[in-house]
Amino acid sequence: MKGISPIVAAVLLIAVTLTLAGALSYWASSFVSTQVSSFGNTSGCNIAYFTVYRCSYNTSSSTLNFILNNQRQVNLNNLQIQFVSGISVTNATSLNGTLSPGLQSYTLTAISPFDKFVISTPQCPDLRAESDCK
Repeated sequence: MKGISPIVAAVLLIAVTLTLAGALSYWASSFVSTQVSSFGNTSGCNIAYFTVYRCSYNTSSSTLNFILNNQRQVNLNNLQIQFVSGISVTNATSLNGTLSPGLQSYTLTAISPFDKFVISTPQCPDLRAESDCK
């Protein structure tokens, strides 16, 4: 019984290898484009992160000063602040403007004493920062 010639075997091996490489390349490119488009649809929420950098509350003037630190390259819009005192929570108050990357300061007046405040954005529902300002 005769086998196939070494040249035919080599050509078949190269053909099978190129076919597998092409199929893998097609799958990888469609996988990457799907992941990139799903990342774009979340407006960067999966990498967004901000913290309360510093805050102070003046009880005599009822003034709250705080600085937010946006630590990622994602602009955050429609920030809202809620104050928690015991078990009561105030309605969300809008913080005007966009929180760009870096530090940004805010001043709120006529603020009743509170236990802590929570800042969130509807843009990224799971993203929030809180502080007791102590």
